[in-house]
Amino acid sequence: MLNGSPISWASKKQTLVARSTMESELIAGSFASVEGIWLIRLGKDFLHTFSPIPLFTDNQSFILFSKNDMKSTRTKHIDTHFHYTQEQVTAGNIRLHYIASTDNPADILTKALSPRKHVHLLDVLGVRHA
Repeated sequence: MLNGSPISWASKKQTLVARSTMESELIAGSFASVEGIWLIRLGKDFLHTFSPIPLFTDNQSFILFSKNDMKSTRTKHIDTHFHYTQEQVTAGNIRLHYIASTDNPADILTKALSPRKHVHLLDVLGVRHA
């Protein structure tokens, strides 16, 4: 978001099977982190600082894993490719934030919603009907 408006978003099906919701968030977070680092570099071209990029997630396990370099038998199978978010958090380029599922604007791109929640999330995104 920039000045209250979304400037970069995407929704796509993950191409691999995740064993848990934390792993699914880790995969999505890795792709989002790549986009965030691209925005940091793009901002430099326009003399604008985007760093650190806020990355919102409704999965607290993903936040703990990415902030604390947490390793366990449950996570040792995860490809090192998906540790990118962890590296960017450590470097100070990405800052993770928890967002409640009820207020997560990404849900409008990924879930079937009730009309009421759909309208609420449109409002969160700043989308207005003419």
